[in-house]
Amino acid sequence: MRAFGKSFAYSVQGRKVDEILQFLNKEHDFTYVKDENAFSAVILSMKKKVDELNNKYPNTKKYYVEVQKSEKGGFIRIHASGYSMRGISIPYWNVREYKKEGGAQ
Repeated sequence: MRAFGKSFAYSVQGRKVDEILQFLNKEHDFTYVKDENAFSAVILSMKKKVDELNNKYPNTKKYYVEVQKSEKGGFIRIHASGYSMRGISIPYWNVREYKKEGGAQ
């Protein structure tokens, strides 16, 4: 399973950023997915939203979605083109379901 934390913006602002954060807060903050297919669906939904906003605001920097993985989790980052140190991020962790000692739930 993968559990998502709270999304946050760093060094970016504007309507597009506000709308992305609103979307992430409503759909993905503090949620979890059970498998890789569901995780891929989350990434796809984020890419669709970012593409929609790139088309809605054509005179602003284009944003893109990037997944940074590590052994224990990682971040999904939404960057403005040309600004890899600025953007929006949502952390995630690879977690396991809790089971009581003895195997019973």
